[in-house]
Amino acid sequence: ATQVLVRHFQIDAMDQEARYPIICQPLPFGIDHREPQSNELALPENVNSNELFWMEHADDRPSPVFEANFKYVPQENMMWIPSLNVFLCPMKVAFDLDYMLRVASVFVGTITQYR
Repeated sequence: ATQVLVRHFQIDAMDQEARYPIICQPLPFGIDHREPQSNELALPENVNSNELFWMEHADDRPSPVFEANFKYVPQENMMWIPSLNVFLCPMKVAFDLDYMLRVASVFVGTITQYR
């Protein structure tokens, strides 16, 4: 099985006059209390994890913003995916139409320039 996790992401409007400086961000969804499927951090034997202040809340991982678990079976002429689970947490989205139109015009200008 293959697992893809995104624990946090945010889209910002990098503009001084932005009405909404944060365009998209995940809402707090709590702590992920599930056991990790892989050992994310391996400490050397001579290091005591109790002395590392930043590991005090190591088990308090935020719930993922995006999670996809899937299994696949490669075939000769295709990829067969018998199992696919996707989780998307709630998001706070604030659209500033002027900013979105400026971003779109940059993309359109770039595309038309290289025709």
